[in-house]
Amino acid sequence: MRTSPQLALVALAAAALIGAAGFIRAQERPSFEDSPFLRIDPERIVMSARDARVPCGECHVDEFAVWEETPHATGFNTLHRSEGAADILERMDLQVAKRQESLCMRCHYTVDTSLRAIAGVSCESCHGAARDWIEVHNDLGSGVTTPDQESPEHRGQRIQASIDGGMLRPSGDLYSVAANCFECHTVPIEDLVNTGRHSTGSSRFELVEWADRIRHNYVEAQWTPGAENREPSPERKRVAYAVGKLLDYEFSIRGLARATEDGRYTKGMARRVSDGYRQLEAIATAHEIPEVTEVLRIGRELPLQPGNEDQLLAAADQMRAQGQAFTARSDGTDLGALDGLVEGRTVVAAAPPEEAAGADPGAVAGADPGAAAGADPGAQEAPEAAGADPTPPPETAGEAAVAAPEPPRVTVGQVRARPAWFPDENPAFEVIDPGCGCHGDAEDWWFEDTHESAHFRLLNQEPRAVQIASLYGISTAQMSRGDQICMSCHGMPLSASPAAQVTTGVGCESCHGGSSQYLDPHEDGGNPQLGMRNLKDPAVRAANCSRCHLVTDERLLAAGHPSGASYDFAAANQAIQHFPEGRVERARGRRDESYSAVPASALASAYAAERSSRPVPAVEVVEYTPPAPAQRAAQTPPPVGADQPPQPRSGTRVSTTGGDAVTPPPPVPRPRPVARSVRSQAPARSIDLPPLPAASDSTATEDILLAVKERLEAIRRALGRER
Repeated sequence: MRTSPQLALVALAAAALIGAAGFIRAQERPSFEDSPFLRIDPERIVMSARDARVPCGECHVDEFAVWEETPHATGFNTLHRSEGAADILERMDLQVAKRQESLCMRCHYTVDTSLRAIAGVSCESCHGAARDWIEVHNDLGSGVTTPDQESPEHRGQRIQASIDGGMLRPSGDLYSVAANCFECHTVPIEDLVNTGRHSTGSSRFELVEWADRIRHNYVEAQWTPGAENREPSPERKRVAYAVGKLLDYEFSIRGLARATEDGRYTKGMARRVSDGYRQLEAIATAHEIPEVTEVLRIGRELPLQPGNEDQLLAAADQMRAQGQAFTARSDGTDLGALDGLVEGRTVVAAAPPEEAAGADPGAVAGADPGAAAGADPGAQEAPEAAGADPTPPPETAGEAAVAAPEPPRVTVGQVRARPAWFPDENPAFEVIDPGCGCHGDAEDWWFEDTHESAHFRLLNQEPRAVQIASLYGISTAQMSRGDQICMSCHGMPLSASPAAQVTTGVGCESCHGGSSQYLDPHEDGGNPQLGMRNLKDPAVRAANCSRCHLVTDERLLAAGHPSGASYDFAAANQAIQHFPEGRVERARGRRDESYSAVPASALASAYAAERSSRPVPAVEVVEYTPPAPAQRAAQTPPPVGADQPPQPRSGTRVSTTGGDAVTPPPPVPRPRPVARSVRSQAPARSIDLPPLPAASDSTATEDILLAVKERLEAIRRALGRER
């Protein structure tokens, strides 16, 4: 047994070793400015490692109580234990999320001077490291105990001194505080996304809504007992909404600037850029904001592909200047037209009252209003979608240039109205698009699959899509909305804003069901009763896919839409296999649960039964007469989804569809049955393209497929230029 002197020597030796190790770590670690793993200087953090309440929670008691219940706080104990985090760490060859060399430290944790995580996303993560302002921000002056006693001069000096010390104040500089949010809710680290399969940012991050989830507006509670957690005013929400969209676009541009190769990261950031541009267009449609107009102009001139870092970052700096100017001058009183967008509704330009008195553009002349009652989902007529705008689209740019009408008024759609195209669905299972970053392999597949880009033919207003929609009775301006039948199959409308423009193709929830209730429990095996479709059942899968791949709507067929009668269901399912066995499945002892797990024979039988129950009617295809070309005020913009966002025409208000509406011809009457379908033929066009590279018997199959892919992309770009 050791004596007391021996124990003392052991303790001294241990202390010396610990001190030496700490000294070595301090010498080896990079400075804050050079560290890729830190976003905030740990030397300026004042939060106690032993008690998160110290010092902020000692005064801000109510605010701290709110924070303790948010994911920002609870993630400290849960994030590193999640399977998604474990997958990312494994792919990035990292051992622990809370260590100095982990990229997780940048955004998910508060780090002290020893470079260890001491809390999750804390007060100082959002309001700035407090070392240089903690003693200043609450100093009301000598002998002053409450804010009402503080002189205006002292208050101004105190606030400015706090800002100079690094404090981020929402009431004083909303743009900087919100920009701090986007520092982490976008992920501009290419290797983390491409290799680690991290997402490029929070899916559907909306500043007003997400800020409300962590609202802790108790400033008066320190001096007024019983003060409430105040909700921002409508004016404040309007400004915050616009600021959020400006920042989302700016940070997406910054993220794309850091792309070096055409991979998962580049595709994800390009999607964010495209979505951000369209959301700013929606704001411009609702209300003219000079700074938003300028940001859209800057965005239209950008080359959106890897290798343009300097140009993209310079443009992002210009966008930031515009956003800061808007925040400094606007108090939101004149932005009432944005209320529909703030509340999750859609805003569209309305036609004059005399034009709005006509029929619903989604209704077909001569159709029996009750004809669709009881019909199967694939045979749906065009019921009046709840919340749909019954007005015809605004005139084209050419008509605007000639007639010079009054600026269109603005109307607002209804909230949370669900389209009726698939009435068998339970509206309680809402489509929320949470992002499926945990399923990295499946997400990689989706980015390359045609389902992901199915909505672009509507967003780009491709001639064939315009033709079918017009003959069906849907205007060009409305065919990309979620409450119209087109996007019920070509996109993934969100339940919270069904009448808004759809900016996502056929996504996870399009096939697997709305995830609002099964998102959390599905990790434990799923529960069909919570909205997750049992796609292992061939009959369920056949019914699910046939809703869109088997068209039995007579009017849609008469408008020239393919019926899908030749669709090879079994082969198509083999082609979309996207759930290979991975680390999580191995850990759980599961077998491969990919789409190929269901035998092809069972799939073929199930789809044959589906087709037998819903035969494709034979109809006569109505000939399409395009409207006479109108005088254009500017050149037609290129399509979206290629290398740049849509461009609004000069002299017109920006449309939420990314282009001007083309006045459709009268909708087709109810078709009469005929012996067989007759397809209308589009006129042939010629395109000048370079010759294909020579190939021989020794040419690799991958090289041939790559050459074919490049040729198809060249054709698509050429066709886009012709439009």
